[in-house]
Amino acid sequence: MALRLPPSVTLKGFKGGYRAVSDYTDLADTETNDAANVVYGLDENIEQRLGHLKLLDERLVNTATLSADTGTFSAGQPILGHFWYDKIESSNNYHVVCTPAQIFNYTSETAIAIRTTLTAVSTSFYTFVQIRNPSSASADMLLMANGVDPIQVWNGTATCVALTSFTSQTAVPIAAYIIEHQQRVVAAGIVDTTDVRSFNRVDFSGFGTDGLPDPHRFSLAAGGGSIYCGSGKHGPIRGLAILQNQVIVYTRKSAWRIEIGSSGILDIANNQEIERAVGLFAPHSLISTGDFHVFLSEQGVFVFDGGTFRHISRDVDYDIFENG
Repeated sequence: MALRLPPSVTLKGFKGGYRAVSDYTDLADTETNDAANVVYGLDENIEQRLGHLKLLDERLVNTATLSADTGTFSAGQPILGHFWYDKIESSNNYHVVCTPAQIFNYTSETAIAIRTTLTAVSTSFYTFVQIRNPSSASADMLLMANGVDPIQVWNGTATCVALTSFTSQTAVPIAAYIIEHQQRVVAAGIVDTTDVRSFNRVDFSGFGTDGLPDPHRFSLAAGGGSIYCGSGKHGPIRGLAILQNQVIVYTRKSAWRIEIGSSGILDIANNQEIERAVGLFAPHSLISTGDFHVFLSEQGVFVFDGGTFRHISRDVDYDIFENG
């Protein structure tokens, strides 16, 4: 059978390029951000593909401003996340593009702001989760987290809102990283001024009164709750991903496994440190292939298959760390 790929979608107003200097001032960070389910082509097309692409200094030209003094346009806001949101219950789909202070629904002609009151931090990279909408079993919605603002949510209509605005919401965290596990939201990189260990905390959403998962109810009373992975000596959580139906959590200097039973009840005894010599150095370098994880540690690039951590970059580590 011939391989059939979806058609590319030309989006006007995107501009990007490679920068050799790693500590560039516009993003002030040595790592890059995510484009989920989209590929940026060299021909300036954006194509719909499953998977992730790391973006380096891509900017949303539609957000550029004209200088009255010079008559030239600014470079536009840096893109901190891009998600191809393909609705499950309908044929509608959207390019959701996140910049430091705004979130846009991007079409082939215009960037329509669907959220405009976010904190303007140029390194607040986004993670995304497409999950069931608690208001309808057949509907879905898109969650977005950046570690600065409350988790944002959009269902493809009207404007994006904070998940904390949902009726009956409980203990929704500010989180840098979110994933979905068994239709529940798993959040890490927590920012909580009342909890000195929040940077090592993983929060799980719970259930509604109908017994179905509710992405906006994180309290113990709702069947949610928190599990801690390490402490200060392990470094903060830098990312998490699913492997073999388990939640694998990476701090800067360690890795942890969280197993959730069939009942969905959280049990701190199911939290196990599985690696104490290798951790996740660059948060957005963590890639899950389904069968294993690939990530950059302080020692080099590692692969984890659920049982063993393997160092796969020995021959190029010098180039990565000395010349990278």
